[in-house]
Formats: sequence, C-alpha cells, structure tokens
Amino acid sequence: MSKDAGHRVAQRERPVVSVIVIFLDPGTFLNEAIESIRRQTFARWEVVLVDDGSTDGSSDFARDLCGQEPEKFQYLEHPGHENRGTSASRNAGLAAARGRYVAFLDADDVYLPSRLEAHVGILDSMPDVDMVQSDHLWWTSWQNDADRIDEDHSRPFAWAEARIVSPPEALMTVLAAPLMSAATCSITLRRSVALAVGGFEECVHNVYEDQAFLTKIYLERQMFALPECLARVRLHTSSLMSSLASTAFNKAGTWQRENRALIGWQRQYIEGGGHQQPVLEMLLSRRERGLERMPFRGFTAMLRGRTKAVLRAVLPNSAYVSIMRRRRRRLDEQSWQQLRELQQQLKHYKKTEQDEQSRVDQHQASSS
Repeated sequence: MSKDAGHRVAQRERPVVSVIVIFLDPGTFLNEAIESIRRQTFARWEVVLVDDGSTDGSSDFARDLCGQEPEKFQYLEHPGHENRGTSASRNAGLAAARGRYVAFLDADDVYLPSRLEAHVGILDSMPDVDMVQSDHLWWTSWQNDADRIDEDHSRPFAWAEARIVSPPEALMTVLAAPLMSAATCSITLRRSVALAVGGFEECVHNVYEDQAFLTKIYLERQMFALPECLARVRLHTSSLMSSLASTAFNKAGTWQRENRALIGWQRQYIEGGGHQQPVLEMLLSRRERGLERMPFRGFTAMLRGRTKAVLRAVLPNSAYVSIMRRRRRRLDEQSWQQLRELQQQLKHYKKTEQDEQSRVDQHQASSS
C-alpha cells in the first residue's frame, strides 16, 4: 500500500485521540491552531471545534471546515449560539469526542509536530497511566520585534526525568510552586477518566478552570511526566489572562475573587473526598493565608504592569528583553526553592510516620 493510500485508510478509521478546540473570536489564530494539528506525525486524530459564541466570522470558518472534512472535524455550539464559558465548552467537547483519548488546544496556541504521537504512545504502552503531561513554550516570536512583549521562554518543569507521578504528588507540586502549573495544551488523558471525574467544573468559568480540573486528576489518578516541550502557548495582549492582568485583576478584584474561588473549591473537593493529608493541608492553608495579601499583590501587579509598559516604550528591545530575562530567572529560582522546601516537608512527614509506626510496633511487642 502506498503512503497516500495508507493515510486515506487511517483517515476513515475511528480516531484514537480527539483534540478539543474551544474558541471565542480567535481571528486568524484558529487557522494556525488547526494547521498545527494537521502537521502531526500521528494521523488518527479528530478535532472537536466548540464555538463559545463567536461573532468574528470564525464560526463560518469552522462550519465550512467540518462540511469539507466531516470525518476529521466536528463543529459544536451552545443553544442560541450563546457564550457559556470555557468549562461548559470543554465539557461539550468531551461529550462529543469519539477518541479514546482527549487532548486540548486553545485556539491561539499550537502543537509541535510530534505532540500527539508522543502522548498517545505513552498512553498506549502504559495502561496504568491516566494522563500525560509534557512541557510547553511561552511563545512571543510569532510577533515582529517591535510588538513583542517578551522573548520565547519556558517555566520550570518539576520533573527532570520522564516518569510516572503518583497522586497526590503533582497537586502538592503546583500548590507549593504555582509557576509549575500545566497548560491545557500540554495534557492528554483517557476520555473515560475525564468523564469519570466529572469533566470541568462549570462553577469555575474562565479563570483557573483548568486548575480545578487538574486538581481532580492530580489527586486521584496517575500521570506520566514528560519533560519535553511539545506545544507553544501564545502570549499576546488580547488573551484572556493578559486582559485580566491589565484591567480586572487590579481594578475589580477579579484576581483575588478567582483565587479565592479556586482555593475554596479545592479545599471542599479534597475534604469531601476524604483526601486530607498533613502536607496537603499545610499547602492549602498557606495558599489561604496568601489570600490575605491579595489586595497588596494586586496593587504591586498593577504597578509592575505599568512599569513594564514604560520600559517597553523607552528601552531598546535588547535591553528590555534582558530585564525580563533577569526577572524570570528570579521567579524560576523561587519556584525551585519552593519545590525543594516541599521535598523537605515530605521527607519530614515520612520520617514522622516511620517514627510513629516504630513506637506502635515497640509498644505492641512489649505488650505481648
């Protein structure tokens, strides 16, 4: 069979992995995201396009795509073409997905060519693993130099070697060092698992909805950490997070409110499921105490944002990038220090458990 003929056969087969792409007025970014999926070295994929109420013409683009290639693309929208938020949109995609695995790609991000092949290969070969998480690049080089807000960079990835991570290690890691949180474009999991944990929490709408979902996976399921950069997260001033950082985070308290909502939900979920554990409790309590400093942090974030805007306007690009690079190094070192402290706390907890068990054993031996 020729390569082309084999590819056509693969196209007709049931997809192995469904890539859920939710979008709301993404402009030309949506086509770039789709093209990055087309360039995958793994052919047995489908794309579930979930329209969250777009008004920019992308709805017609998505419908046309599905009409031309119905075996590869599905188009979904909410009743009345309403905007219902990221959690409801991702859940609609999960319900419609035909693959045994599901992956996610926001409409402004892109996959690197081996992304799906690497994740599917791990899930196929490791039946006890429920999710794969790889690294990603924060991407600014899609812009010209005059418009770029930073340089391409990665954040610390907690696991230096590829390995299985048992619960609740990953949850402890992101609670201790928030910069080590995953992007949704960097996870692939079994669809049955995503449905079994209840999908995305629709009470958590557009900010941290991914962290609420991952909390459930990290707390209850095994994942495989793959320290390889396989996706690019586009940084731009019109993204949801950039918009919040420049306006609502500072003026309307959205940052504070959404952090409180996430941490409150995490505590309720952990305690409701009987997953209490001393180190986990300590990390949650630390995050809750940090909420008391949120107003100050909001002010400093606003001041930092304005300072960055001034520096970006007056400094040569090389000087500005150098300043940003030094700041990232400080934040990276802070994350590594937070991870080291967590590891020490876990060692102390384990030693305390062992000492307590030893005392119990000695008491039982003396009693007998």
